[in-house]
Amino acid sequence: MKKAFILSAVIAISALLSSSVQAFAQDTETKTVKYTPDLKAIEKVVNKDRARYDSLTESFLKMDSTTVFTPEEVAIIYYGYAFTSHYAPYGNYDNIRELIQKEDLEKAKAEALEAQINNPVSLELLYDLFIIADRTKDKELFKNITLRMQTILFHISKSGRGTEDSPMYVINVTDEYIFLNFAGVGQILGQSLVNTPSGQCDKMDFKLEDDNENTYTFYFNVDLPLSHLNKLFD
Repeated sequence: MKKAFILSAVIAISALLSSSVQAFAQDTETKTVKYTPDLKAIEKVVNKDRARYDSLTESFLKMDSTTVFTPEEVAIIYYGYAFTSHYAPYGNYDNIRELIQKEDLEKAKAEALEAQINNPVSLELLYDLFIIADRTKDKELFKNITLRMQTILFHISKSGRGTEDSPMYVINVTDEYIFLNFAGVGQILGQSLVNTPSGQCDKMDFKLEDDNENTYTFYFNVDLPLSHLNKLFD
């Protein structure tokens, strides 16, 4: 697969996010669309209308250029995963990354594709598949993964302004780092957990790749992963 192909995909994902990093005063709502997740309503869909959630997730796994989701549907797909029995926000896929490092790409692909059945929205897993698809020259998988990453990253970017009173919402702390990576962050200066009127948030201080003079800050709401962690110790 030509380097230009993967570069164009990275640019396409990054382009969706750059305005979110540069413009802290952006309006995340339109007259008819609200991106900030209604977590109670999403939990209700997962618990009371599981067929809808499963159908959306199945379509997301098969996503191609003809697939269209509304913002509400993307919210159900991404945030809804946090209300399923498979949700494990502090798990990882180190085994898959080790296989990638060993260049055992076919085994890595098989394990990643199997893992995504139970976790279709993990940006960590999608990023691993992004690398695998490129190195194995699997063009169809690469397009699928790129579209899915674009969809999730864009929705996160619209879920809030990244400020203390309007944080972006994630279901996994790792998603913060992948988001910042694609958003043009050059150096992360620090991460701290803070209580805000909007809930518990990770405060991320960083510098941009093309601006080493200024320091920027994003707030990510992490109520969902922390709530899950607390339940484990109850």
